[in-house]
Amino acid sequence: MATKNDATWLQRKLTKLCPNITVTVDRDAQNNLIVTGSSTLGSFTERSADHDVDSRDGFYQAVRGYFLDLDNDTARAAVKAAVPELPYPTLPLTGFEPSGTTSPDDQNGVDYIGCGAAECAGDWDVSYLAADGHLWDSARVDAAEENDVLAGYTVCNHCGRVYPNAHRYQGPMPTVARIDVTTDIWLDALDFYNHRTFATQLTRAANQKER
Repeated sequence: MATKNDATWLQRKLTKLCPNITVTVDRDAQNNLIVTGSSTLGSFTERSADHDVDSRDGFYQAVRGYFLDLDNDTARAAVKAAVPELPYPTLPLTGFEPSGTTSPDDQNGVDYIGCGAAECAGDWDVSYLAADGHLWDSARVDAAEENDVLAGYTVCNHCGRVYPNAHRYQGPMPTVARIDVTTDIWLDALDFYNHRTFATQLTRAANQKER
């Protein structure tokens, strides 16, 4: 039989675990716990009477995964909705895109972001997009953004998947877009980006004409 303290404890636990959704906890006439999770994507309800548990801890462990799924899906949807229209040709997302991976950079104190696709696993060949979706160029971003390591996006140079930098410390790092890395528009821009960032030689004919 659940008490008011049990309901308060459960709401506190699930709210801390799932900051992107609204969690409400109540008790029915038999003092069974009733928990509802809701967000812009929908809602669902779990009842302790429907689970073979005999404590609030047991009920929490039984349902936490369901609430985490809604929380993660809600966070991903919010990130995708905030992505600017990219100035490069893109490919449609499949709905089953991988999450990005991170690797700590002890020297700079900022995690590197890498592609999570199986064909790119372990390959850290990436470029960086500014918050407006253009390849990073210190000549066109303001000082505040230049000093903000969480601004903008990371793009895999091999498959074109785009990951939000802000999520490097916030759990799942969703694929929010996919650039078509075979197009001249992207390859010309990447060639110029590498030249400006790493002082490489310009190799694309379009860029050499502009020199």
